[in-house]
Amino acid sequence: MQWSPVNVELTPPGMKTSHIVPGASLVAEWNSSIAIEAAHQQIPVISLANPFAERRLVSTSGSRVWEPCRLRASIKGSDEPSKLARQIEDILFGKTGTALAKRQAKVYPKVLQRGDAVRKMFEYLQKFMRVSA
Repeated sequence: MQWSPVNVELTPPGMKTSHIVPGASLVAEWNSSIAIEAAHQQIPVISLANPFAERRLVSTSGSRVWEPCRLRASIKGSDEPSKLARQIEDILFGKTGTALAKRQAKVYPKVLQRGDAVRKMFEYLQKFMRVSA
């Protein structure tokens, strides 16, 4: 975007996030699963919220706190532009990015062996079934 001092690229319609996240320096998102996708790859995430996104989050999860933010795998972005710019700068060039990557690796560990992801999903579903029963 020419009017932005930050190098921002918008994706063409139909492009999959799985194709662009690996090359991102930072992901800014609005309560989207792209936050989890980026966190799994230890790519810094800043979660922005507007009233619409917050209402959607409350209606789908019953919470006002986005899960990656609650787990500290994402930074909740400021709604004040100058503060948001400082947050992004600190994530990219300060200590926040390193700490965030460490937290992401702990919360969303990489799969080490074939079948680990399916095993983790199965364990989660079993836990979920016990809670809702």
